[in-house]
Parts: sequence; C-alpha cells; structure tokens
Amino acid sequence: MGRTASGLRRRAAACVALGLALAAGACELDTTAAPVGVERPVVHAVLNPAASEVVILVERSLTGSTTVDEDVIFDPRDPIVTGNGVPITGAVVEVSGAGRTARAVEDVAVGSDGRGRGVYRVRNSRNAGTQNLELLPGERYSLRITSGGRLIATATALIPDVRPATPSSVPQPFRRDLDTLKLRWEAAAGAKRYALRVDTPFGPFYLFTDATSFDLAGGLRNFFAEGLPHVFIPGFDQSVQVAAVDTNFVDYYRTANDPFTGTGLITRIEGGIGVFGAYVPLDTRVLDVRAEAGSPPAGRYEGLDTFPADALQLYVESSAGGRTQLSGRLETPAGERFGVLGLLRGEELTLSALAAQNVADTQFVFRGRLAGDSIRGEWERRGSGFQPLSSSYRRR
Repeated sequence: MGRTASGLRRRAAACVALGLALAAGACELDTTAAPVGVERPVVHAVLNPAASEVVILVERSLTGSTTVDEDVIFDPRDPIVTGNGVPITGAVVEVSGAGRTARAVEDVAVGSDGRGRGVYRVRNSRNAGTQNLELLPGERYSLRITSGGRLIATATALIPDVRPATPSSVPQPFRRDLDTLKLRWEAAAGAKRYALRVDTPFGPFYLFTDATSFDLAGGLRNFFAEGLPHVFIPGFDQSVQVAAVDTNFVDYYRTANDPFTGTGLITRIEGGIGVFGAYVPLDTRVLDVRAEAGSPPAGRYEGLDTFPADALQLYVESSAGGRTQLSGRLETPAGERFGVLGLLRGEELTLSALAAQNVADTQFVFRGRLAGDSIRGEWERRGSGFQPLSSSYRRR
C-alpha cells in the first residue's frame, strides 16, 4: 500500500509540474483509460520430491479485456476460475527429466462437474505410465506447454541435491510466552536460498535466508499480516517448514509486480510469466502453541449439555478499550480440533472456529455471553456431519 500511495504522489507531482510547464496543458489522471494489455501465458508449478504430484496452473494474464466477478466464492477444486483467472484449457503440458517425459492430465478432463480448468497434474512416481515422472534431487527438469498446436511456454528447473526430510507427525508443545523455536538444517547443494514458512490464521509468515539456522522467538510479530499480529497464536496447531529452493523459486517470490508499470517480477518462463521452480523440504513440524492460562476470560471451559462434552480453551491476545481479543481451541466430541479466534465486549462473546487453522475458513460461529465462570450462547455451523456442540460451558 505504501508503494501504491507513493507512486500516486510521484505521478500527481509530475502531472502538476507538466501542467505548469505547458501553461495550458491538461493532465486527466481520472479520465484516461489504460489500453488493453498484451495477453501472455501465466504458469505456476513447483517441483517437490516429497509431494505425490506436481500441480501446474496454466492461465492467461489479465489484460483488462475480461470482466472479473470479485464476489465469487473461492473453490480450491477450481482455483483459476473461482480466483478470477482465465484458464488455458485443453493444452498439452509435458514435464521431462531423469530420462523420462510425463504428460499432465487436466482436472476438468477427469471429473464430471466442470471444475479444474487450467489445472494440470503429473504424478511423482517411478512406476510406468504416461502421467508418471519421478522427481529426483540433483536432476534438471523441463516444462513444455503447447496450445492449439502452438508452443506457448517452456522452462527448466534444477532440484537442489538433498533428500527431503521426513515430517514429524507429532505436534510439538510450544509456549509462546517462554519458548524460542531453534531451527537447524544441513546445507543443500544447488540451493539458491532456504525458505522458512510458518502458517498462521492470518496468512503465512514467510522469508528467505542463506543461513542454515534460524531462531524464532515466541513473541515474534507477523509483519506480512495487517495489524502485525503474533506469528504464534495459542490454541492453534501451526505448521513450520524449512525448504531448499532453487533460483527460479527465489527470484519469483522475492519480487513483485509494480501496479503502474506492470513490470518487476523476475520470471524464467520463456514465452510467458510465472514460476517453474524447485522446493525440497528439510524440516517440517507442527507446533501445538500454548501460553499461560491466565485469569478469566482465559481458561478451559467444559461443555455442560452434550455427552461426551466438547471443550473450549481460551487465551487473551490483547485487551484495550473494553474489547478483549481472544484465541484458543475447540475440541469436539469426535476428536476434532479447531483453532478459535474471538472477541469479548463487556459480557458479549463471539467466537469463530476455523478449519485448516485459517481465518478465511470459518466452520462454526458462537454468539453468547460470558458471566463469571460460565458461557452461554449458540453455535451456528456450516456444512454437516458434525456432532452437536454445547450451548453452555463452565470454567474448570
């Protein structure tokens, strides 16, 4: 936003200066329409030897000639169409390397619901089959895309020469108020940088480093998210991953598109824009983030009107001006765990239980009141298949 504002100020100043110099010149920033841009293929694909497949998104750049619906609900099964993109469907997408060539299959050609246009998949497998290709550390791979019998994009990528680490399946307890996460890993031949990612309910904390170690303090703030929330949120299971990445991956994701010139991205897709890069996980773990229990409204609350009962663990994130921000966890009778974000104003309490630990995917919303050590209200549930949740809780 800062770049956009400063760019507008520079262009406004230039407009004023030009008007003064020409005396009678007009500078109509508000009424001049930008010309329709030149359409180019846009490709996104990352080679990960630890993944079961390579997903290749192929679409057209937005030039201003297509009207997009900003109110459409995003569907991960149809990411290009519901993400306001223009898919390139029916293309021939091939990935070659380690002496083999695999032809990707488009999702829409497999399903019967019309979803998945522009989404192509190659299986990471040593087995025979035209869709199969084994991804090996230290090998170079090439991408070739044709559409309507015409070659539209090519690219190459070198996978860093290191074996993927086995992810830890057991959540690691992490006290935000006491602990520091100390990450250490071995150097990887062919890696341009190392990518560090922590998934948070407000979006990922993501950075590149050329070191082979990094310390993350529990109180770290997420400067990639609006409002600078904490990176580690008590009550949430948060994924942390370090990966060796190639030059293509680093250059594309460390640059940005200038909103006025339309340039700035470093891309190595011949004939188009985007990324065909490599990513090898070196450390993958899940943190069970906790904090000091504290005094009410923080604490553990047990359901009173279901059996077996669900439970709420609440933590205070911040408190000011009569508003208390909360985080926590909802544990259902079926053994499901949902991260919780909430707001307490006076006695009025609102809680959102999130699927996939993401604020964009709210599964349940609770509206009620907190009185002393008791909570009373009602849950509104999205979807079906969940056991009933309590309407009354008591602090244990």
